[in-house]
Amino acid sequence: MMLPFSCPIPEQQQRFLCCYQNPSQQTQVARITNVPDWHFERVIFPRQTLLFEAVSEGILEVYAQSQAGPLLHRQIACNHLKVSEIEPSHNEYSD
Repeated sequence: MMLPFSCPIPEQQQRFLCCYQNPSQQTQVARITNVPDWHFERVIFPRQTLLFEAVSEGILEVYAQSQAGPLLHRQIACNHLKVSEIEPSHNEYSD
């Protein structure tokens, strides 16, 4: 059983669903450490898609492995990774 490397987001904060895909051929580590009382960390394999909940002030830090150790590859505001809901057309499912 794999245990998550994160603490629950405090209840008083508004959460939303985010999506990040590792486009590289390397394993990456994603972290959010800038939100008080909350820490998020996941390993993302090549071409894997990660769905996660975050808060508006969250910054996803993506690390890649280098010869010198983990290297910060990019930082992305979680607002930019927010998943949008698409409502299905009523005609699409009509009898």
